[in-house]
Amino acid sequence: MLVKLRDAGNTISMYEGARAHEARFKQYGDRLDDVAQMVRDGLKIGDSPYRSAKDYVAECRQTVADLYKQTPIILVPSAPGPAPGGLSTTGDSRLNYPWTALGTPATSIPMPATNGLPLGLQLTANPGDDARVLRTAVAIEAIVGRVG
Repeated sequence: MLVKLRDAGNTISMYEGARAHEARFKQYGDRLDDVAQMVRDGLKIGDSPYRSAKDYVAECRQTVADLYKQTPIILVPSAPGPAPGGLSTTGDSRLNYPWTALGTPATSIPMPATNGLPLGLQLTANPGDDARVLRTAVAIEAIVGRVG
C-alpha cells in the first residue's frame, strides 16, 4: 500500500504542480530548471490517471484511519538509508510521499548511528494528531538520546 501511495502521491503532485506552474513555464521555459521538467512531465498525465490516484489516496485514508485507531502512532523509516554527506541534497524522500499523500502529521528524529551518518525514524499519526506526534517524538528522542 505504501509503494502505491507513493506513486499516487507523485502522480497527484506532478499533475497539480504542472497545471499550477504552466503559465510560468510558458513564460520562462527551461530557465525554471527542475520546475520546467516537472511541468513537462506533469502535463503528460491525463485526467483519468489523476482521478484514479486521488481515489486511491481517499481509499487509503480510510484504511490508515482504521489502523490509527489501534495504533495511534506508526513508526517508519524516514529514508531508505543514512543521510547523505554534504549540503547539496536532503536525501531520498520516497518514504515520506505516502504520508504526504495521506495528509498525516509526520516528524523525523535521528536515531543513534554507530558508523557514519544517522538514520531517521519517522513518526506519523491521524490527521489532527500533530501534538501527539510531537509529544511522542520528544519522548523517544529522550530515550534514544541517552542510549546513543
